[in-house]
Amino acid sequence: MQLLTFLGVFNLETTQFTWQKKPLLENPSPYVVEALLKFNEIQKISVFLTPEAEQHKNWKGLQECISKHKKISIEPVPISSKQTEEELWNLFVKVVDAVPPNSEIIFDITHAFRSIPFLAFLVTAFLQKARSVTVKSVYYGAFDRNQPETPIIDLTPAIKLLDWLTATEQFITTGSSINLGNLLSKIQQDFSSQDRQKITPPRLLEKLGTSIQDISRSLELIRSMGVLKETAKLQKIPAQELAKEVGYFAKPFELLSEQIQQSYGQFALSDPEKLENSQSSLQKQFLLLRWYVKKEQGTQAILLAREWLVSARCVAKGMDYLNKGNREQVEDELNQMKGSKPHLTLATARTKDDKITLTWSNLIKYRNDIAHAEMRRNSAEATQLQQYVKNKLIQEIETVFSEFTV
Repeated sequence: MQLLTFLGVFNLETTQFTWQKKPLLENPSPYVVEALLKFNEIQKISVFLTPEAEQHKNWKGLQECISKHKKISIEPVPISSKQTEEELWNLFVKVVDAVPPNSEIIFDITHAFRSIPFLAFLVTAFLQKARSVTVKSVYYGAFDRNQPETPIIDLTPAIKLLDWLTATEQFITTGSSINLGNLLSKIQQDFSSQDRQKITPPRLLEKLGTSIQDISRSLELIRSMGVLKETAKLQKIPAQELAKEVGYFAKPFELLSEQIQQSYGQFALSDPEKLENSQSSLQKQFLLLRWYVKKEQGTQAILLAREWLVSARCVAKGMDYLNKGNREQVEDELNQMKGSKPHLTLATARTKDDKITLTWSNLIKYRNDIAHAEMRRNSAEATQLQQYVKNKLIQEIETVFSEFTV
């Protein structure tokens, strides 16, 4: 385990450091690092020092203190005392370079000065994501000159807020709640592994986490029936009890609960495969198609639209749209219509069948282009595919099967 700490030039007073209200040292000390060694298995200490701090008695005193621990190495990491944008980026690089990939670290920001604590939190987030570094803890010694003891505070939960930030950004941008689900499930799993008899443990967070993860996976893999069924399950989780658990154990998620329900709840249908639910199912799938377009997920939108058109044609004819034979029959019919009018354009498409034929032709062309991963000549460019999805796809489908769109 590696400890990253900061040391300045201000006078340090001796104090008794405590952890969870228990004294850590036999004798008071000015160095919080000495106290951290008592309940952390640290092998290496990296001390970030300005030129002034490297010449100060604090650094010499800390070295003498750590020299008593033969198995622990300590090294200075020179940093600038200036606070320009360039020097802040240099500090960022210094911290990143001091930490090997895939390592475990502890941050101590007790003696960090000016904006360094804020930067340390951001670097921590970067190291976790970019270097696969495990941040075990972030500590702060809350010194008060008027108090005989200095409690060491664990700021690690604040780092988790950055995880919530990343997961929230992913959900808002892409609609995926995989990371949000992981965070929710982990809260309940971590709680279950600890002895907290005085607090009623969460009961629904893991269920919620699993549910929104299942929805996300179904969305990613275009499991349209799965999306409808999984969102119906999500709505069956007791809302009032869940709100209490979220408010107590997962406060950041409280801000997203309504957005999750609005984004996913529109698709809910318990039995989408029943024949009597065919029209409702198609309408929900069309909402899903709109969602893909809004989230700029062009591949999913085109693939679903192609299948949706076949389904709509089946239902319009009173056929079971999930029956393979029926689908093949309708596909053959659509292909024959397409073949009989190879030069059909928007200007010459006058009947509903003409418009269906034109829509089908576009979907087939773009669907095949995507499915073959551009492994043929004269394939459409990515921007062309995205423009089709953004500007034409929904409009074309609404024109030919408005009875199944909402």
